Amino acid sequence: MKYKWELICPSSKTDERTPVIVTLHGLGSNYLNLRKLAALYPVPVIELHIEGALVYGNGFAYYTPQALKKNEAEVIEKTADALYTEIIRILKENNLICESMNIIGFSQGAILAAVLSARYPKFFDNAVLLSARLPDFLREFGQKKLSKDKIKTACFIAQGEFDPIFPVEEGRRLRQFFSLYSCVMPEYHEYPYGHKVSRQTLEDIYNWFLD
Repeated sequence: MKYKWELICPSSKTDERTPVIVTLHGLGSNYLNLRKLAALYPVPVIELHIEGALVYGNGFAYYTPQALKKNEAEVIEKTADALYTEIIRILKENNLICESMNIIGFSQGAILAAVLSARYPKFFDNAVLLSARLPDFLREFGQKKLSKDKIKTACFIAQGEFDPIFPVEEGRRLRQFFSLYSCVMPEYHEYPYGHKVSRQTLEDIYNWFLD
């Protein structure tokens, strides 16, 4: 599957110590949607914004809700693996060897970021999961494939208390999953809003990155 993507390098010289931030947008959006969130990192970063390859509504998707009805595990795992391969390819083709890998996802992008963090437990250092859910198959994957403290990714999880798409309980399930299998306890926040990102969320992400 061919993805449209944008790679932005800081004006200053980069080396292997320059962090990379990958962003994955929500259903029906595009690669520009989360670009501003890369600025939350406290030092200059290499930005990699990847757009879903499937047209959906006025934007794009990494997979469609209709496809999930066939086999959710197969669809999401296949998509996550394809994104992982694409990230590696882009970094190699641009001669980028990075010590710090980070990912930010919203909604569908956050679901994929969570799956990537579990399936490739040593790849990402930090993951920001905004308004997501925990796919049922990931719980089974954790029980069979992951041992306690295997995932090295530190997670920031934000969930809206009034989210009409993914209820707040979904965020709590994500927190429970990463509490069980990650080396670092997740940072979890609930906010009095729906399926979106607020200014307070951005401030909390910035402070989390600072720590």
